[in-house]
Amino acid sequence: MLIEKLRAAFLPSVIVTAVREWDKYDHEVGIYHVVSPFSNAEGAATSHVLFTCVCNALSCPMRIAARYEILTEARASLAPLLESEGLEATILEIHRRVQSPEYLGQSRSSHISVDEVAELLDAPLATVFRACDQLYVEEKLDVRGGVLRDFVRRFRLPKEMVAIMANAAEETLDFSSDEESADRVTKFERKVQRETGFISGREAFGAHFPRMEKRLLAEIVCERLATLLLQASIDARAIQSLRRLTATRLLEREQRFHYVPAPLSARVIAMYNAELLEIACDNAEIELRRTRGVTTPQQTFRFIAQQYAELAMQFRGGS
Repeated sequence: MLIEKLRAAFLPSVIVTAVREWDKYDHEVGIYHVVSPFSNAEGAATSHVLFTCVCNALSCPMRIAARYEILTEARASLAPLLESEGLEATILEIHRRVQSPEYLGQSRSSHISVDEVAELLDAPLATVFRACDQLYVEEKLDVRGGVLRDFVRRFRLPKEMVAIMANAAEETLDFSSDEESADRVTKFERKVQRETGFISGREAFGAHFPRMEKRLLAEIVCERLATLLLQASIDARAIQSLRRLTATRLLEREQRFHYVPAPLSARVIAMYNAELLEIACDNAEIELRRTRGVTTPQQTFRFIAQQYAELAMQFRGGS
């Protein structure tokens, strides 16, 4: 039986119980609850839900059929809530059920993505994203790496700044997953909170949080980075000089620039730009290793500078 195979695959201390099982044309498919003796940060035993089949292939027709059945049933169970309380309340309920944990068609055991929520509710993806944005503003739900997360009150960047840093980090991590690039953003946000004392994005960005106007972002981030990277590309020791700049002079110098308007925190903007320059240095080193010296740091910096210049033009509505 499938459950016996699963139990044999885990440590003896891990408890595996069947939530639901199918035997489709002599091919076993099942949902299983897995409880580990290892505790989480709160001291409770960790658990997750596992959806699998005998062949354990994502393309398995029997597995796909069982998942479709689950989605249909879950959509029907959520329909009354969707009709009476709306999309935002329904998204919160989906997040709660997945965390419980319950299998609602998600690819991750204890998290569900915005795409999967849209599929589950048979709703337009853009509509679901807008509802998630509103829940974020209300500090009820967070979305990181496209995945629904519990909202934890702490310093956060505006969504547009998150997107720029996450995209840059994906290159650094050599085409990483969304979650890995989101982790770099989260680490930076924690660093800002630790060094500035800001406990929310609104403290640092005022009315420009959680959304920042793209024209403003072009001015204080994209155009500034393009200029600094072009300056660095002239230096024969490009990486070393840029790392020294981000570590010492940049923060002090950038805070005196007039281009950061109130109520934005000049210090946070300077820290953000410094982090993006550090990522550019990481990218240059990766390219240097990957091409065995054929691509120089100066060339990489010029290329990244051009990307930021083009992004600034796009944000300003140019062609």
